[in-house]
Amino acid sequence: MAELKIKQMSETTTDMLRSGEIVDGEVTEVKPDEIILDIGSDEFDGIISRAEYTRELDVDLTTLVSIGDFITAMVLEVNDKGQVLLTPLSRR
Repeated sequence: MAELKIKQMSETTTDMLRSGEIVDGEVTEVKPDEIILDIGSDEFDGIISRAEYTRELDVDLTTLVSIGDFITAMVLEVNDKGQVLLTPLSRR
């Protein structure tokens, strides 16, 4: 029963976020190759990969982005791993 409830909650969140939707998020973690955003969902994190954020192939994102920064992005995909893959509206 608990699994069903979690799955229903996940589906509800996924239904609310669709490809092409614009979201605002606060950076909660920065890794060399990805940015994690709080997009206001308890179940899902927003993720921006290095390739989506910058055209520079070997740049360390920790040198470009800081925790607490705000980024406006477009939803590319919502997956069942609790991730919303994003692309920022402006690239570096």
